[in-house]
Amino acid sequence: MPNKPKGPVRRARKRYAAYVIRHRCAYCRRPFESLDAATLDHIMPRCLWPTWSANALALACLDCNRRKADRFPLLVALLLADRFPVHEPAPVFTTDRSSVTAS
Repeated sequence: MPNKPKGPVRRARKRYAAYVIRHRCAYCRRPFESLDAATLDHIMPRCLWPTWSANALALACLDCNRRKADRFPLLVALLLADRFPVHEPAPVFTTDRSSVTAS
């Protein structure tokens, strides 16, 4: 796994992410008072895509970063579900009680 960037490289990636999303959290869209309050989050979980490239990172507030943890963001999960559909039909549940008999 690539090493976590330190110092000026990390600050440059944080500034780039802040510029791209206009100094707001990528998930809740709240503005940051300063970049010190922002955290770098891996959009795709690091265990699946172990990279520290600027395109793989998003700026997030600490609460959103902790809530997301190592899961996919909803948008990515929906795009993957659309790209790789399940081939088996989902079971259908009804509320029809005509087939239920009392003993």
